[in-house]
Amino acid sequence: MSALTPMQATVIGLLVHEQQSLAAGAILDRLCAAGAVRAKVELALKELIGAGLLERDGEGWNAGSAAHLAFVQWHAQVGRAEDDLLDRPELEHCPSVPWLTAVQTEWIEAISLNYRVEPEALQQVLPAPFKPEVAGGWAWVQILMSSLRDMRPQGLGALFGVSFYQVSYRAAVCFAPRPGEVWRGGFFLRSETNNALMRSIGNRLAEFKFHAFGKAHMLLAREGDKLVASVESRTQPGGDLVAILDVGDGGGGGDGGGGTAPPAGSVLKSLDDLRYPLIDCYDALAAHEGYVYVLSIDRTPWQARFCRVNELFSDYFASGPLAGAATLDSAFHIPRSAYKWQTLRRLRYEAATTPA
Repeated sequence: MSALTPMQATVIGLLVHEQQSLAAGAILDRLCAAGAVRAKVELALKELIGAGLLERDGEGWNAGSAAHLAFVQWHAQVGRAEDDLLDRPELEHCPSVPWLTAVQTEWIEAISLNYRVEPEALQQVLPAPFKPEVAGGWAWVQILMSSLRDMRPQGLGALFGVSFYQVSYRAAVCFAPRPGEVWRGGFFLRSETNNALMRSIGNRLAEFKFHAFGKAHMLLAREGDKLVASVESRTQPGGDLVAILDVGDGGGGGDGGGGTAPPAGSVLKSLDDLRYPLIDCYDALAAHEGYVYVLSIDRTPWQARFCRVNELFSDYFASGPLAGAATLDSAFHIPRSAYKWQTLRRLRYEAATTPA
């Protein structure tokens, strides 16, 4: 079908947010209670079902993978954050093979372990021209681990996809391409995967050179409300990780167990405090040989919820370059999110100044 209408996107967004199937009557009742016109909701449901974007699940309907990807495209057109770098005319496309970055996938059971870091310490491990993005008086680095399903070049079916695990250590950074203008994004301090093909592709992106993409034995498994993450580094030291998280809906209320309230000891007041450095981050940034590289991401909005950390060991933060300067602040869980990467672009930064 053609691009989603706003009402179709609203229906899919409701199902994505609920993370469960809903009967048609429940969808109608919830959206009408929010002010939607009943006839428009009924039409949107009929069109989505006819196009195969909604999947039958017992007595209700789920947003399938095709619906998630359609929502990504709609969100990219009308819902991107105000610091979006997609349409910057000064960015030139890179000569990389396009399919190396123009891919799509889905994140399943992703976790984010959020560390607050002394800004001066993070600055020591960032290349020019980046500076830490400071929020609440702290710099921020997150360990992002997820199960990626059916990654493949855009336009190909899931049959051609590759599924694997990946863990990345993403720092929130900013830089000024010119005085008075600040660009924000995520800089990857290190990444690892358990898939040899994905390692090979990642390490072939010589332009987007931020580190060697490492190899690791990895596991991300859920049983009930317990989610276990394990990483055993094989090619580069300092990346072993073990985490046991409670991602259930119970808790919240300040204990970080599956709610909107941060855990005790956090410097945060709510998830909104992490939106600017970590959640609403749609651009990955790198610097190499006089260029800043930008890899923009279209994805469904993260339905992030704080989760309780029952056990955690991170070799990187225990003995790596940020040891002693970083503290675990919180963690959140992202059950599912559809992703599409744009082609890689770059900007010369010799004249750039770092933000004050």
